[in-house]
Amino acid sequence: MNFKSLIEKTLFLIALLGALYHLYLIVHPYTPLSYWYRIGVLDLTQLQRGTHVFFVLTVGFLLSYLRGWSVSYLGLRWALSVILALTTLIPVYLALDMFIDKGALLPALLLSLIYVLSILPPILNPLSRLSHNLRLSDLALAILALPPYLYLVSNYWALIDRAVLPLPMDVAMGWGMTLMLMGLVLRLIGPEMPLLVTAFILYDIYGYLLPRPWFHPGFDVEFLAGKLYAETEAALLGIVTGVSAKYVVYFTILAGVLGALGYGKAMGRTFLAS
Repeated sequence: MNFKSLIEKTLFLIALLGALYHLYLIVHPYTPLSYWYRIGVLDLTQLQRGTHVFFVLTVGFLLSYLRGWSVSYLGLRWALSVILALTTLIPVYLALDMFIDKGALLPALLLSLIYVLSILPPILNPLSRLSHNLRLSDLALAILALPPYLYLVSNYWALIDRAVLPLPMDVAMGWGMTLMLMGLVLRLIGPEMPLLVTAFILYDIYGYLLPRPWFHPGFDVEFLAGKLYAETEAALLGIVTGVSAKYVVYFTILAGVLGALGYGKAMGRTFLAS
């Protein structure tokens, strides 16, 4: 078994596990397990959505490694990717500055590593002849998706209590998961959506520099990390993620099953014939 085949089998197993998890969520409230014992990743909205994001990141980066990246040559999209790298560096720099002031070395190293692996390799790819080596960052990020998820699951109630005043590690995990999602979209789709997200993040930070009616007092990176990582109203674990976890994923699974069974081609021939 070669290395690529091993990654393909790993991708299949993780994707299958994710599909079974989402399908079980439909029936879980009606099973005896929901009455006998409360399990966070099955019963709590935030942890359900966090599990969904974890599967998206893990499966997405493995798929990215096998498929390749959207930005593969110098051009407009590459230039937008460079702008993305520079703009995302602003909240990362502010978080690192806060970590240094508080003497939090481990969160600073973790966030720096995630930024370097998430955002920089797709930009360097068109400039390097070692594109395969750069794509090893996908495998590293598929593994690095686990710590923020486990941290969320194990510290759920504490994160809720200190969402407004998070600890340095909370901030590193929150921004780290955000950067990984942006890096995944950059790899699979392109820099446009991450750039839009970054624009809103910078607006949250520097809104005090704008005239009315766009003016607002501005938020620091710690507060934003708490909002991104520890609340269910918006951001990473918000309503949109809930829709993705409970509705979009089911249609995706159904489409995959129908395609695997050959119904897609049959339905296509039927429509063409009619």
